[in-house]
Parts: sequence; C-alpha cells; structure tokens
Amino acid sequence: MPETQTEEYITITGTAEEVVYKNPDNGYIVITMDIDGSPETVVGTLGDIVEGESLILRGNYIANAKYGRQFKAVTCERKLPTTAAEIRRYLGSGVIKGVGPAMAKKITAAFGEESLDIIENDPKRLSTLNGISVDKALYIGTEFRKLNGIRSIIEFLQKYEISPLTASLVWKAYEGDSVQTVRENPYLLCGEDFNVDFSSADRIAGDLGLSMFSSDRIKAGITYVLKENANAGHTCVPRTSLTEIVCPLIRVDEEDFDKALYEGIEEGIFEEYETARRNYIFLAEYYKAEEYIAKKTATMLKLSAPLDKDYAEDIAAIEWQENIQYESLQKAAINAALGNNIFILTGGPGTGKTTTLNAVIKICEAKRKRIMLAAPTGRAAKRMSDLTGRPAKTIHRLLEVDFSGKSGKPKFKHHDRNPLNADIIIIDEMSMVDTLLFEALLRAVKLESKLIMVGDSNQLPSVGAGNVLRDLISSKMIPTIELKEIFRQAAESLIITNAHKIVGGEMPELDNRKKDFFFMPTAGDDDTAKLVLDLAKTRLPKSYGYSPIDDIQVLSPTKMGTAGTKELNRMLQLVLNPPSRMKKE
Repeated sequence: MPETQTEEYITITGTAEEVVYKNPDNGYIVITMDIDGSPETVVGTLGDIVEGESLILRGNYIANAKYGRQFKAVTCERKLPTTAAEIRRYLGSGVIKGVGPAMAKKITAAFGEESLDIIENDPKRLSTLNGISVDKALYIGTEFRKLNGIRSIIEFLQKYEISPLTASLVWKAYEGDSVQTVRENPYLLCGEDFNVDFSSADRIAGDLGLSMFSSDRIKAGITYVLKENANAGHTCVPRTSLTEIVCPLIRVDEEDFDKALYEGIEEGIFEEYETARRNYIFLAEYYKAEEYIAKKTATMLKLSAPLDKDYAEDIAAIEWQENIQYESLQKAAINAALGNNIFILTGGPGTGKTTTLNAVIKICEAKRKRIMLAAPTGRAAKRMSDLTGRPAKTIHRLLEVDFSGKSGKPKFKHHDRNPLNADIIIIDEMSMVDTLLFEALLRAVKLESKLIMVGDSNQLPSVGAGNVLRDLISSKMIPTIELKEIFRQAAESLIITNAHKIVGGEMPELDNRKKDFFFMPTAGDDDTAKLVLDLAKTRLPKSYGYSPIDDIQVLSPTKMGTAGTKELNRMLQLVLNPPSRMKKE
C-alpha cells in the first residue's frame, strides 16, 4: 500500500481485555481493548493476541453495518507487561502452553517485575519454586523466546502489510534469525515458500537502503513476472519478451538483467529452453514438471498393448447387456482406451463421452480391474459419480494431500515411491487440469496402469499454468479419439447446439427463449454485475426453485473488473452469505 495512505493512519494504545474471535488459519482476530478505561472493538489480521497484552495499534476507525464502530488495525506492536499484576495476568492467559493462572501466580509472587526477564535469560531459576522441574523451567524459557521471536518477525512484516500467516512461515524457515535474514535479503520473501508480492519486498529493501541494482532484486523481479504469467496460464515466457517486460518494470538495464538471469539459472531458480526460433525462460518447477510429463507419457506409450488387439467381443457383450448400439467412433474409442496405457477421449458436449466411458468401466470391471475415478473439482467429481454410478474423488483427494511439511505447503502422499493401487485411472474434465497437478498425478500412476483422460479442450481451461489437454492433443503423440456426433437428446439442448456452433465459427441462436439458453445484453460491466446478482439472488430461485448457494454457479471470463470473478465473488458473498460473528471467516 502506498506510503501516502499509511501516513493517514492513527495510533491507539491500550490493553487487550477479551479475545472475542480469532481465526488461526489467517490470523484475523476480534478483540475488546481497554483504551484509557473505555472499551473499543478492534479487528484486523494481527496474529495471536492474548488477554492482558499491552498493544500499540495503527489503523483507522470504520463503521460496520452490523457491529457499529470498530478500529480496523493494520499493524500491531506489542509491549510486554511491566508490573507484577500485568505479568501475572499475561502468563496466566495461556500464552505459554502448560503455564496457567496458578503457576503464573507462583512465578510473579517469587520474582515480581523481574519475572519475564528471568524467564527469558535465566529460566533455571524457576526450578527453585515448588512444582517446577529444571526441564519444565527450560521449556518455559524456550517457549517464551520462541514467542518473542515469532512476534518480532510478525511486527516487522506487518509494517509492510504482510500477513502473520506468512510471518509464521518465515519463522519456521529461519527461526531466531528471521528478522536479520529478511533484512539482509527481503527478496527471498518472493520465493515459492512465502509468495510475497515483489512490490512489498521492494518497499522493505528501499526502507533498508539496499541497492536497486542488486542481483537478488533483479531475480525477484524476474520471478514476479514469470509468476504473473503463470497466473495467466503460461508456464514460460520468451526470453526477449521477458527482457522487454522486466527491465522497464524494475528500472534496470539489459546487462544487469542478463547477469542476474543467468545467475538465477545457475542457482536453479530459472530454466532456459532453446528452440530453433527462440529461447524460453521457465520457473524451475514448471520446466521440471513439463520435462517429467514428456518423459513419463513417452514411457507409458512404449508399454502400451499391441495395436492389433481387438475388444469387439467385449463391446458387443455390453451392447447386448445394456440394449444399446454404439456408433463407430464410440467403438473405436472403447477399443483404444482398453488397448493403450495412456489415452484421451475428447469431444464437445452431447457427443456421448460419458456413454463411451461407462462402457470402458463395465468391461474393465468384468475383467476384475481396479478402477479409480477422479476430476479436478468437487463439483466435477460429484457429476462424474452421478453419471457413472461409481465413487469419484477430486484429484487432490485421490492423491491425498499432506500438510505436515515444515514449510506448510501441501504435498501428496501418493507419488512415484507410493503410487496409486489401481489398474485403471480415469480423469474427467481434463481441460481443467494444470501442469503441476498433472505432473503430480503422473508421478502417482504406475507404469503398468492405464490412464484414461476425458475432456473437451474447448471448455474451461485450468486455473493454474498450462493448457495440458490441448497440448497433449496437439502433440499428436497421445492416442486420441474425438467424438463428433451430437445425439438426439443432447441436440434438444440449445446450450449444447450453440456451443458446437461457436466452436465451429457459426453464429449461435440468441433469440430463442423457450429452451435452456438465454442471451441478456447489458450496457457494460456495472449492469452485467447487477444482472448477475439479481439472477442469482432473486430471479432464478423464484422462477425455478433453485438454491442460490447449492444450485447456481457463476462463470466469468476475467478475474478483474466489476464483472470479474474477484468482484463478483465479493458482491455475491455480501448478498448471499454476509459476514457474521457467528460464522467462521
């Protein structure tokens, strides 16, 4: 946030009387604070605050529509209590696990105003008190020093509006050296472990008087641009384009840029991929992911069954059992799915992908194969389960997310050393799978297993970087069959027929109000947002009995702007699920 805004903040000082609410995941807290004998409600992302702490807060008063006047704090500086009574209340609040009101009373009765100094610098003296062993005394000292260290890095970073959650991750990485490490190189905060915005790290460096031409700063600037492009869906950037973007953005010349870039390549931060036409720069994780995907898919192709194997008898048996007749491309797709270790089934809406997939599942079940079904999102997994009659999971649940690592970043329990115990793995809505998630999935697939991917590359792309399904199809290396015939029931849906017209470059039918597709022109983004809110809150629930929360999904082609996903989500939450003290944020 610009400094002109921070200068307008006011400062208040007082004591935390009551913690009304706190969210341990993001550090948001609501407290009642005693300011010169008057209670004030304070809110903000301030980390862990305990009753009895003396606080110096900077921020502004706001008028909450539901809760009235509140002080919204932006930064929080803690002052340790100084009197014996204040220290007793502070220690008795549970700030140190295992120290309660009784032990706090015993410590302050013996050491008075020196209690905290003794705990920090000479904790063994606590063992002279009945009920406190040497080990317990040392534990209390260690926890108190850790608490002070965490709060030091929180307070240091809060001045730059970096959250307590991020500060705690910094503490986990550097512990007692956290503040000094960040002061020496603020740009390390821009790395994958912390993901702090470049402008925030740049503000810290500017305040500390660090050189704007340092290689650390330039590497952080390059990382920032590559991450922004990854957020826009691109796993890499052409080398020349990267130079043209970064140099004017962070005000450095091309010579310093080149030096920092190749230093970053040597350090493994970036990777350069050379082609005959141009060179591309990747963040290392995306390059390694794409490299792994290419090698693993090539190996799976080599291990596929002979192409002359025919499953016509199995297909005919399913047709007889289900009283169904598959069209020729569907039969070819079933045969290819069963005959290859990796296969893509694609096609537009209503072309029979699910019918084809169900045939594959039934044939594999008849052969007693272990089958796992998954999709990128919970909604897609539920729909997959409804359409197949079998349990389906999100890919994250399939791989089992593990948050136990020191960095706090999620990893997966299933990988190349602990693969999924399945013969057939089927992934629906593959267009929504990004590069890093696909790499993680492939690592968990045994070489002898079959991976069947189903999706329409013209539908929703992945939120993360990479257009995996389209790239796999375009490579012409992965066996792929595209279903094209629109079946009678699907042809009755104007959504489906218009989707095919748009993909085929034809004008969709916009004036038919008797089916399931409605076109509502608006004058601009503001009108569009108002219409979306009205449809979600009032018109659709009233006309069709839909639940605004469970039955309606809003899609937008952009993140930013009044009609972008960020602002629409904010406005939808205000009208459909407004904030409340009774609800966890």
